[in-house]
Amino acid sequence: MIEARDLGYKIEEREIFSNLNFEIKEGEKKLLVGKNGSGKSSLLGILQGFLTPSFGEVRRSRELKTAYLFQESLVQFIAPSVLEDVAFSLIAKEGHSQTQAFKKAKEILERLQIPHLAQSSIFSLSGGEKRLVAIAGVLVCECDLYLLDEPFNELDSKRCKIVEEMILEKKGGVLLASHQAIEWENKMVL
Repeated sequence: MIEARDLGYKIEEREIFSNLNFEIKEGEKKLLVGKNGSGKSSLLGILQGFLTPSFGEVRRSRELKTAYLFQESLVQFIAPSVLEDVAFSLIAKEGHSQTQAFKKAKEILERLQIPHLAQSSIFSLSGGEKRLVAIAGVLVCECDLYLLDEPFNELDSKRCKIVEEMILEKKGGVLLASHQAIEWENKMVL
C-alpha cells in the first residue's frame, strides 16, 4: 500500500530523521512513537505528500485514498459549523449528497458522544471538542490509509478509548503518531 525506502528529512542543516525503511500493508495498524521534535509530524506530512523528503522515496499504491488528521485541530476545519465540517469530506471526496453526508456526520457525532454540537460554530468549541470534531471529519470517510497526528491530544480518557476503538474498527491501514505511551500491538519508534 505505502512504503518508505531510505527516507530522510532535514530542516535547513538539521537532520530530523534518516534511513527510515518501513511498509504499511492493507489494513495494518501501526503506532509511530517518538519524543517531541523527533519528526513524527514531518514523516506523516511526507507520506501524505505535503512535504518532500530530503532523501529516499515513498512508494504508494495507485489510487491510494488517504485521510489526514493534523496535529492542530484548527488547521483541519473548512466549514463554519460542526455538522457542515464533518459532512464536507463526504460530499467533496466521496460524492455523497448533502442529505447522505449529514446523516453519516450525525452518526459519527453520536458515536463520539457530541451530537449536541452539530449546529455549533467551530470557533465556540473547547480544545477537546475541536479535537473530536477534527477526528470525526477524518474517520467519517472510508479510506485505504489514515495518517493520524496525535489524535488523543486534549481528550479525556473516556473519549480516548472511544476514538481508539473507532480507529481499530477501520478497514483501512493506520499510521498513528503519538508521543504518549499507548498500548498498541504494532509499534515503530522514531
